[in-house]
Amino acid sequence: MEFLAGLPHWAISALVGAVCGAAGVLIGYPFKGKTQAIIGVIAIVIGGRLLTPVVEDALAPHAYIVGLKSEVAKMQFPIQMEELIVLSKVEVTGRTIDYHYELADEFVDNALQALTDFQKPTACRAFKQWLDLGYLQQANYHMTDTAGKRVMASFVAKDCQS
Repeated sequence: MEFLAGLPHWAISALVGAVCGAAGVLIGYPFKGKTQAIIGVIAIVIGGRLLTPVVEDALAPHAYIVGLKSEVAKMQFPIQMEELIVLSKVEVTGRTIDYHYELADEFVDNALQALTDFQKPTACRAFKQWLDLGYLQQANYHMTDTAGKRVMASFVAKDCQS
């Protein structure tokens, strides 16, 4: 699917048309000659026009993930986010995105709640549309402090409902 998701619109249309045309030729096989060719052409045109949007909708989540992976690959880590916070890496696995942060201090007792409260508006702004559409299933924010203690906040579509 990732191979198809990375193709331009015209290439997807051409592939769908070719498959539909082959199916039309096979369906028209018993008719032979001009009738077979006409059925093949009709199948290419109708199948290409009707099925291309369906195929693109099916590929849209994969295309989004491919684009997201491409953007992550361009990032230069570590990235200083704030005075005490460094983004050490971002991973895209399946339909999940994971942000890994390092805190240049030790966590307070309510670190998980603080991380969740702090990241929720940002995560929902950035990913709500993609979570709602099912392109992404989850956004995770991992944070490690100087003592090696870790907390993780996860967000799914229902977390971003107003």
